Amino acid sequence: MDTKKTGELIAQCRKARGLSQGELASRLHVTDKAVSKWETGRGMPGIDMLEPLAEALELSVSELLSGQRLTAEELPKAAGGQIVESMRAGIRRARMGVLAALAAVGLLAVLAAGLYRGAHYYASVSEADTAGLTAQAAAYLGQNEGDRWKFDYDALRIVETERRGDYLAALCTDDQGHWALCVYDRDRVFPDRWR
Repeated sequence: MDTKKTGELIAQCRKARGLSQGELASRLHVTDKAVSKWETGRGMPGIDMLEPLAEALELSVSELLSGQRLTAEELPKAAGGQIVESMRAGIRRARMGVLAALAAVGLLAVLAAGLYRGAHYYASVSEADTAGLTAQAAAYLGQNEGDRWKFDYDALRIVETERRGDYLAALCTDDQGHWALCVYDRDRVFPDRWR
């Protein structure tokens, strides 16, 4: 459907009947701005408006949608083409909807996996909650280092903390003499908490 051609046909038929945009709008119970948008191709009448508009302009809906006057022989073919086009558009919309839904499910799955995997050290805790800070450090270090350092994450403890701006540094050790430095970011939502 060519909005420009349809708009030109609406304007041509309206003028041929001696109607102003306001008079046509009044008959259809719409604003004259709506009629102006239709005629300039910046908008199209809603589906519920097609039949009353076609009737007011003494056109068929097929002529209105095709943007041109049709002969008696062309009318059935144009109507069939519009039905097929409408069905194709519906199928395209359905496919796009399915693809969008699949993409959304995939994105949610990735986010859920990331949140599940990292929930233990992405949750923010207060500076006074040394058990929470320790649990975060053990989870983070264990995930990133693996068994490379033979760090005993169950025996991890925080020896000292120091705050610098939006960061909190924690000096950690285990009972076997291994040391690690963990740096926490300030939580942007809860500024008195760290993650």
